[in-house]
Amino acid sequence: AFSFNTFVFGDAEGSWIIIISVCAVLFQVVMMTSGSILLGLGRPELPMRHIAAGVAAKALLTFALTPLLGIYGVALATGLCFALTMALNLRSLRKLIPFSFFGGRGTRFFAAAAGQAIAGAAAGWAAYQYVRPFGSSVWDALLQTAVAAGIAAAAYPALLLRAGAFTAEDAAALPDRARKLWLKAEPLLRRARLVR
Repeated sequence: AFSFNTFVFGDAEGSWIIIISVCAVLFQVVMMTSGSILLGLGRPELPMRHIAAGVAAKALLTFALTPLLGIYGVALATGLCFALTMALNLRSLRKLIPFSFFGGRGTRFFAAAAGQAIAGAAAGWAAYQYVRPFGSSVWDALLQTAVAAGIAAAAYPALLLRAGAFTAEDAAALPDRARKLWLKAEPLLRRARLVR
C-alpha cells in the first residue's frame, strides 16, 4: 500500500487507510454475495435487516472511534460494519440451507490467502525499503508496487496447491484452455511437490 500510494499520490501518507479499506472490502464482497443469495432465495427482508444492523453499528462505532483514532476510526468502523453484516447474512444462510465453505476445504483456502497476505506484505515492505533504482519516488514506487504485486500473485496459486485447497481433481472442472495449461504444468508442479 505504501508504494502504491506513493506512486498514485506522490507520498505514503494515508497508506494505512488503504490497508484498512482493502481488508474491509474482503468482508464487503462476502456480505454482498451472501445478501444476493438471500434475495435469490426469496428472503429480501433478511439482508435488509442485516444492513440496518450494520449501518447502526457503523454509526455507533464511528462516533466512538473517531475521537480516539481520527480517520482511522471511520475506516475501522466501516470494516466492522461490513464484517457484522456479512456474519448476519451467513448465519441466516446457514439456517436456510446447509453449506460448507469451499467444500470443506475452507481452512486450506484461508491458510493460502493468509500466506499470500503475509508474502505480499513482506514483499511490499522489503521493496519499499530497498528497491530504489531510479532515484525518483514515483518511478521507484511503480517498480516497488510491481515487485510486491508480482510476488503476491505468484504466491497464491502455489499456496493453494501446496495447502491442498486446489487439487488435480479440481483441474478436471476447468474450462478447456485452462485445463490444457494445467496438463502442461502438472508434471512440473508434481516435481515441485505442489500438487497433492
